[in-house]
Amino acid sequence: MLLEDDPEIIHRYEQYHANVWPQVVEGGRRCGLLRTYIYRFGCQLFMFMETRDDFDLERDLPKYMEDPKAREWDELMRTFPRPVPGAPADDTWVQMKEVFSHENVLERERSPQAGSRRNLEVPHALSAPRVKPSRKGRVAYTNRISRGMLLMA
Repeated sequence: MLLEDDPEIIHRYEQYHANVWPQVVEGGRRCGLLRTYIYRFGCQLFMFMETRDDFDLERDLPKYMEDPKAREWDELMRTFPRPVPGAPADDTWVQMKEVFSHENVLERERSPQAGSRRNLEVPHALSAPRVKPSRKGRVAYTNRISRGMLLMA
């Protein structure tokens, strides 16, 4: 996602996310999100979602919108971004293609005949994530990357 290039808008977006409404968190759980992370660099946002193994973006994400407060949050959040070049007109978060996975390299080294299991496509689910605490904060380690890995670029 690209935020508007306005310090006040960026500040407001971060303030909202520092105090996310409970219905938003519950709606995410209901549709299969285990954890969601959003990172910002300048105006660019990167979202990483850890999901249940059976998560399907098109099937499950609409469950999030069943709660009126979750819909209200979504409408509010749609006031912050600017259009992403090349993205469909109404999309704010754009799905990314995986171009490298350290895990894939390690798998090929262990089993060269297997080749690239994912063929560089982003899979739709994660295995159970492991979170390792560090002095600088939490670092999430996962076995697979979620289809929910999105970017507004």
